[in-house]
Amino acid sequence: MNRLEWQEDTASEKISKRFRLYKYISLTVLVVFLLGGLVLFEKDITVENLRYLIKYLDFSSSGSFEEETEIHYNADVSNRFDVFRGDLVVAGESGVTLYDRRGTAVLSDRYTMSHPVCVPGDRYLIVYDLGGYQVRLYNSFALLHEKSFDYAIRSVSVNADGNFCVVTAEKSYHSAVFVYDDDFEEIHRWLSTDKFAMDASLSDEGVLSISAVRALEGDLVADLIELKIGREEPLSVFTYTDELPLDFSASKEGTLLLSENSLRLIREGVQIREQRFESGSLEKVFFGEELFVAVQNQLSVGVNFRVRIFDREGAERVSRDFSVQILDIKTAGDTAYFLTYTGLVTIRTDGTVREYPLEGEYSSLGVLFENTVVLCSDASAQIRILNPSEEE
Repeated sequence: MNRLEWQEDTASEKISKRFRLYKYISLTVLVVFLLGGLVLFEKDITVENLRYLIKYLDFSSSGSFEEETEIHYNADVSNRFDVFRGDLVVAGESGVTLYDRRGTAVLSDRYTMSHPVCVPGDRYLIVYDLGGYQVRLYNSFALLHEKSFDYAIRSVSVNADGNFCVVTAEKSYHSAVFVYDDDFEEIHRWLSTDKFAMDASLSDEGVLSISAVRALEGDLVADLIELKIGREEPLSVFTYTDELPLDFSASKEGTLLLSENSLRLIREGVQIREQRFESGSLEKVFFGEELFVAVQNQLSVGVNFRVRIFDREGAERVSRDFSVQILDIKTAGDTAYFLTYTGLVTIRTDGTVREYPLEGEYSSLGVLFENTVVLCSDASAQIRILNPSEEE
């Protein structure tokens, strides 16, 4: 071996040793990172999360799904449809089934309910019997918890962390609201002898909002009560008279409170903005994460409806007339989706309107992802990707 070859071998050995050293350092850092993640996020790393991450992995050659995917289920007039973490929820009087975007049933549970209602959250799906006594809580793959109450259930709400509240009653009280953590343990209760709680909402910040009514000297009085979990005294109370509360939605921007005649923005018990509706004109409403939509009957000859879209501040962003009846409404981001007998209409808050023709009769609409919807009929559903080139 000459001097040049010896120098080259020595240099190669140094490079090889350096490479092995860097490899060991990288592996050590990776192991430390993984162990640190397991310690710091122990509660968040679950079998259900891992299954959710890999459920759409496809090791076949195609690895994609068709936009015209058909999902088939048993026809039932009691079926209610919703979307939970990108899956279609079909809930009826005899049970609930979740279908992934390939049309595969990933969860099926049997029960008996008279009026099933779905409440999808970021972490859990709740199905409860409105006017009945059952509450059942699911993740994407299994039933996690079930609970029965002694008095009829009026409303259920779940926040992003999996904490939830149930509006019902209790012995010797007109109303009761029970709050549970993500381990299904009761952490708070609100009881009232003079107020009738109609609805409640639990925020991600641990604030319980309750919409209640009471009688005062023969007059109808409505209250919006906000409480911090664990405290008895309310943070705020907003009171108004002679209007029946219909629904509300609480967020960091404030609470949008809907009555039969108005939409109010309430912050810390103070009214910030109010939008009025003609008496008896509200036909259909929908609260989304970023938008509120109201459909008003114009009360004119023929079928004529006015759609009004509001942001979370209670400001009206878009108003548009429809000549056909609206069957269902959903929102996602800055877009509202309207299902009619003749097609699907999308309206953005900047005023952009798109119309898509539909073949078949659909009664319900769900938004899976941006520009991807699921259209539901009595016995089947179709996933459709909305392409602007398909507009009428």
